[in-house]
Amino acid sequence: MTIENVGAGELQTQVNTGIAHTGGVTGRTFVKFQAAPNVYTTCGAGEQSAGVAEFDAAAGASFPLHEIGHIAVLSGAAVAAGAEVMSNAAGKAITGTATNLSLGQAMTAAGGADELIIVKLYNVGQTLA
Repeated sequence: MTIENVGAGELQTQVNTGIAHTGGVTGRTFVKFQAAPNVYTTCGAGEQSAGVAEFDAAAGASFPLHEIGHIAVLSGAAVAAGAEVMSNAAGKAITGTATNLSLGQAMTAAGGADELIIVKLYNVGQTLA
């Protein structure tokens, strides 16, 4: 596991290496633990995340997995800056609901789907109350 600078050097993130499960993973989406050792798949709606895949990876390929810190994530819908975010069915960031886990906080806004936003990842998802 390493700590590396992201962007202009002002943001840091904790990075590990993941291996994509059957079907691969899409970059800049939330992924979850699937099997040992270090095999991940795309998160479903409201699921706990292990982190964010940095780029697309085919089944069996390795990819950088961002676990903690600030990271660019694809939006699944409009998201306000400051909103708690969760995963949609495609692993993209959407505004969190009271019945799902918050995976982080949006630091920038998205006007709609498939925009990159900066998310401050939580170490462990938090239930919104």
